[in-house]
Amino acid sequence: MVVDSTFWRDKALCRRQDPEVWFTPAYVRLAKEICAACPVRRQCGEAADDADVYHGVAAGFDLTRYVERQRLRKWLGRAVRAELGAPITKPCQRCGLQFETRERLRQCPNCRDLVEAAPVLDHVDQLRRAGLLLIEIAPMASITLKSLHHMLYGKGGKPPAWMARDRAERILAIPVPRAVAS
Repeated sequence: MVVDSTFWRDKALCRRQDPEVWFTPAYVRLAKEICAACPVRRQCGEAADDADVYHGVAAGFDLTRYVERQRLRKWLGRAVRAELGAPITKPCQRCGLQFETRERLRQCPNCRDLVEAAPVLDHVDQLRRAGLLLIEIAPMASITLKSLHHMLYGKGGKPPAWMARDRAERILAIPVPRAVAS
């Protein structure tokens, strides 16, 4: 017999409320009060943590805030990261291989079809030294300027170690213009 593992949602107090309460910053306090009395609070927290939810309120925790997500993990008795951005080792959900990450990734680089970013970053540097601007490079690689900027500078100014293979290949396919003799 197959049992639906989400049956607990039918007992949740939020089922009788406007969904806006859980996703609007002005209602965070109200949402937390409702969650505090909910009979399925733990199941809600486990589901949110398992799915890496980072928006709204779940189990009485404001998941838009890093500190609150860590409090939820502690409340559930799960491992809490020592600091923001601290590397953690976890199993890939696809192949089971242990991998280290600083992000909320669920799959190892091989399963996500990623390649090392260093050669791509070097190529973009060559393109820029040859006189191309990022605003010119992005459309040549069929990506947005914002995506290119994120690929180069990552979060907090630190470039990523890995990037999507298809984007990397498109950037590496851009020929470096020869210097124009003056």
